[in-house]
Amino acid sequence: MTTIAPHLVEAILHTRTILAAAVTAPASQSQSHAAAGFLGAIMVAAFIFMSAIARVTSRIAGLLSALVQTAAAVTSALFAIAVAIGIIAVLLLHG
Repeated sequence: MTTIAPHLVEAILHTRTILAAAVTAPASQSQSHAAAGFLGAIMVAAFIFMSAIARVTSRIAGLLSALVQTAAAVTSALFAIAVAIGIIAVLLLHG
């Protein structure tokens, strides 16, 4: 299973590098640092949100897997019962 965590970390580092390179004057430096901090906070929130979604998706996949296994077991049991009823019916009709 792959996650987007490495991509988010790379995006955060790339964004910080771009913002650091965009600083040209001391007057705009404080605004750039504020924007970088705000953008970092947004990236961290996005990372937390995406990791929560990944965990929920993993749990749902596990539940669906259990459901499919249960359905397969029930189907096998019903097929065995149908075969047994068929064999009993043939034996009773020819007996």
